[in-house]
Formats: sequence, structure tokens, C-alpha cells
Amino acid sequence: MDRRQSTGMPKRIGLDKMSEKSLKMLFSMDVKEIKLAIMLAWSVLSIIVLLIIVSPFALSQNTIFMLSRLCELNHVPHVESPLYGMTRAFLFISRGNLAEALKLNRFSILLYSIFVLNELLIITILFTKRITIKRR
Repeated sequence: MDRRQSTGMPKRIGLDKMSEKSLKMLFSMDVKEIKLAIMLAWSVLSIIVLLIIVSPFALSQNTIFMLSRLCELNHVPHVESPLYGMTRAFLFISRGNLAEALKLNRFSILLYSIFVLNELLIITILFTKRITIKRR
């Protein structure tokens, strides 16, 4: 009798056909395809970040509060969310009130700056490099 069967442990299962195909496809991709995939994912995330940065200038404060969710961790005792107050802090940063933003969340200015730098970087890369997709 196999030791795994006697201890009640399940037998080791090999890769199924789908996993094998996925791994073969991943390892058959060339570096250009991987770079393109990363660039596409980064571009999509950057569009989301751009919407976050622009929303205080395009939407009213009430609309932003309606669209944003309440922090779920705020209801758990002794757990402070690192993003608590970030929505209001971003609104204050957009209005130039950095002192109030720091009171709401001490990392808000850092995160906002990272978001802005990300946008500048992606715009620079997209406009200076020509990205082409080869068809097979």
C-alpha cells in the first residue's frame, strides 16, 4: 500500500492538457511578444490611474464619493487600512491643499506623485517608441 493512501493524502496529479498547452504557449512566446503584453497591461492600468487623477477635475465631490466604495477594513477592530482617507486626500491634493491631504493620509502625496510620474512615463514611452504587432 502506498504511504499516501495510508495517510489519507491524495495521489499526486500530473498536469492536465490545458496546463500543458498554456505552459507550451508561454514558453514559445518570444521576447517581443512578452514585452508587448506587459506594455498592453501597463497601458490599461495607466488609463485607470489617469481616470483617478482627472476625476476630481471632471466630477463633483458628491459624485466621486458616490462612485467610491467605503473602506471595508474600517469596520474591523484594530485594523487600519493604508488607503483610509485616500479619496478625500486626492481631492485635497487636486485643489492644492497638501496640508489637509497629509492629515487624512500620510502616504497620499507620495501615491499621487507616483501616479503622476507613471502617467508621464507611459506617455513618454508611448509617443517616443513605435510599437508594432506582427501577424503570423
